[in-house]
Amino acid sequence: MKNITYKILMLVFIFIGFISCESDDDSAIDGLPSAIVNTDGPNAPARFLDREWFGNSEYLHRQSLNNNVAVYYGESVDRDIEWPFEFTESVWNFALDQYGDFGDNYLYAIYRTDNTEISNYLTYLDSPVESSVLDITLSGLEQNQATMAEIISEIGKIVEHSSNGVNDSPGEEVLKQEFNKIFVYDAFMQLGYETEAAAIKESYLQTSVGGIYWFRDWWLPLYEENGGGDFLSSFLRLVSQNYARKGDGYQIPLNAGGLIHFLSGTAGEDLYPLASDVLNIDNNDIFDLALSQAYYPNLAYQFEPLAEFVDITNNASISVSHENRGGADAGEGSKKLIDGNYGSKYLSFDGKEIIEGDFWLQQEIEEPTVLNRYILVSGNDAPGRDPSAWTISGSNDGVTWDVIDERADEKFTARGQERKFFIFNNSTPYKYYRMNITGYGEVGLFQMAEWRLETLVLLADLGM
Repeated sequence: MKNITYKILMLVFIFIGFISCESDDDSAIDGLPSAIVNTDGPNAPARFLDREWFGNSEYLHRQSLNNNVAVYYGESVDRDIEWPFEFTESVWNFALDQYGDFGDNYLYAIYRTDNTEISNYLTYLDSPVESSVLDITLSGLEQNQATMAEIISEIGKIVEHSSNGVNDSPGEEVLKQEFNKIFVYDAFMQLGYETEAAAIKESYLQTSVGGIYWFRDWWLPLYEENGGGDFLSSFLRLVSQNYARKGDGYQIPLNAGGLIHFLSGTAGEDLYPLASDVLNIDNNDIFDLALSQAYYPNLAYQFEPLAEFVDITNNASISVSHENRGGADAGEGSKKLIDGNYGSKYLSFDGKEIIEGDFWLQQEIEEPTVLNRYILVSGNDAPGRDPSAWTISGSNDGVTWDVIDERADEKFTARGQERKFFIFNNSTPYKYYRMNITGYGEVGLFQMAEWRLETLVLLADLGM
């Protein structure tokens, strides 16, 4: 996991570097090659950055600049070392070709030879200048496999944590750096470094995590049997297009069951048999697979569902903090929220109370039940009346409430639009569920066509 302090300091040095570009003059590059004489346009990467982090302080001088890679050297780096220029560019262009755009598609590659052996990266989504950054220690004057692999690895982390516009890894814990290994191997292969690819493959084949040979038994077979690098980029794209989001990241990380489900969708076949053989999955993983299949049933592979959603609103009663002026039974009264008719709606003229923090909808169901998903349907007109922020809370006495879901900056893009919201981390059954509305379009009125609650029911005995 990236160090938060490092990220903050990296932002500081990038900002300083860009400010310096505005006042650049020839004195900033005394003694450096004429290739970086200041002929840059106004938006070109700065010719030097003021580096101050991890106890180091030095100027980083730009040594190479092409269409999308700016290479910087620390003060102690021998200027005769030039191999990183072309190699970094080739790896970055490989990433762009295989995985798509990354912000402005610029990479700031920083190389040094100090005593700091830790390599680091920063995605364009963490940077105020929308550029990706890597920071590598060079080992020796000559091009070597270890440093080449380190460069590819850091670019692979940028890809994992920011591809398809998502500021997050699909799941660092379940990927366990093993996705990064197959990325490194694929890059060596596609860039034509067959000797390095063979050596790194042999090394990775010997590695295991918790007794599981992820590279040997899982990632490499999937890679070789499903189109190589296209399989890897398709996996990240499939997750970004389907997995539940929160803000600019994912709502929760993928677990083992989710990983099996989404890789199955990428491969177009059920990978549960392979996972059972090589990943030492347990009953909890199988249950998570059942949840993932129920949450995301439309991935392109055939499987027998292990669970399904069941509506628990059918026999519920509804109450609201601010009733329609005609009462609960009126044409736009609160009972329309749970009548199963998406063409009707609940309308309140007291939307201003949302600003005061006192506007809620509440369902009482027959018996305490775990809530796994809820459905909201927008009204038939006036988008400004739609909710934009809310919390979902559960209670068993109607007095003490536990928040189990929270949303902000939500938007309905059509009238009568059905939206489904998953709750991943709740296993407590509640008798009462309350939706506290905390934001809307602020036009004075509030409306919603439907609010349904659903629980997830297993269809088979999973042996738990």
